[in-house]
Amino acid sequence: MHSEAAIPKPDPKANLLISQFRRENESWRRTLEFLIEEDIILKAGISEVLKNMNQTDESILKKLEHFHNRLIEQNDTVRLLRTGVADMGKKMNPDYYFEPDLSNSITLTQRMLRKQMETAELEFLKLKFDFNDYIDRIFQN
Repeated sequence: MHSEAAIPKPDPKANLLISQFRRENESWRRTLEFLIEEDIILKAGISEVLKNMNQTDESILKKLEHFHNRLIEQNDTVRLLRTGVADMGKKMNPDYYFEPDLSNSITLTQRMLRKQMETAELEFLKLKFDFNDYIDRIFQN
């Protein structure tokens, strides 16, 4: 005699949620790759400005160093997020049955990653626009 309670039944709602989380994580992987590419472009921009400066202007050097340091901080954030997103991808294996406790843990972690991704994207976009505005002001003077 088999007990119905002993055989786990798939939860359609949980499966849909996990499926959504997988799509979200895939989007985050693409976003993080884009941020890495943009970081390279911005660092090349800093290098180009430094190469083409006629005289050494201490205030420009300090501001470029400030932007470079902000990019380094962003690199650290992106590296940690890439690790977090990859770890979540492993936890959301499609062949794995999700028990309620694991599903709750994944949901909490996903929410945390979502907030961190939002913050990282917004900070990077602000950095990019600040840098481009600063370069524009340098060349307008």
